Amino acid sequence: MKTAETRRIARTIRSAVPSLREKGRLLAATPRARILRGIYIEDSSDPAHVYIWAFVQPLYAPASTVVFDFGKRLGGPSKTWSVDDADALAVVVRDEGVPFFSPVSSPEALTSWSFLAERCDPYAREAKAYSLVASGRFSDGVQALRELAGSLPRETAWMVEMKNRAEQLAGFVETNPRAALELLATWESKTVSEKAPPELTQILVCAKRRSWRLNLRLAPSAQALHRCAPGRLPRRDGACGIRTR
Repeated sequence: MKTAETRRIARTIRSAVPSLREKGRLLAATPRARILRGIYIEDSSDPAHVYIWAFVQPLYAPASTVVFDFGKRLGGPSKTWSVDDADALAVVVRDEGVPFFSPVSSPEALTSWSFLAERCDPYAREAKAYSLVASGRFSDGVQALRELAGSLPRETAWMVEMKNRAEQLAGFVETNPRAALELLATWESKTVSEKAPPELTQILVCAKRRSWRLNLRLAPSAQALHRCAPGRLPRRDGACGIRTR
């Protein structure tokens, strides 16, 4: 889809949901804190149509791109939208997209999010475990982290990385909770740092205590995202899934 058409769709959506902040193909919910939430416009195989994602991404879960592990395509998995559908799409974003991501504005809210409760894959378990720690529920967090680490075989690189992170964070929680919170903050800073691949995303974060301000910029090539069939486990290498990490 042409850039001008994408902008028209984004601005029509914003007219219906003024709280969204437009950054190219991304419309981020505000206020922005430790959870990135919003709408993403993804190209389809038809240059005249796009997919529209509503998604939630905890920034303290290490990632180098915007990912859709905790997201859905509005209108259904195969539904695409053209610029002529902009007005109807804006209504769908307001009525379906915003209710999907708006409740998840903090780590504590994420721990009780119904969307996660229905998931048992490693990425969902990781996000919930980290969020328990981030919200100060250390005992529950350690248990979730230990269970996550115990469930992961050392078969692939992403599993080893996730297992090591879970064990490291659990160890800090048990011995020095403050260090555990600092580790999450470090991962969050890395996720939103300028070191992220510039051709995919640049997320800058300025922090002062608990006050955060995010400036996001997505290049058009961020459209190169892969999708998993329902029930398949996304892989860290991005070969399959609604994620590219």
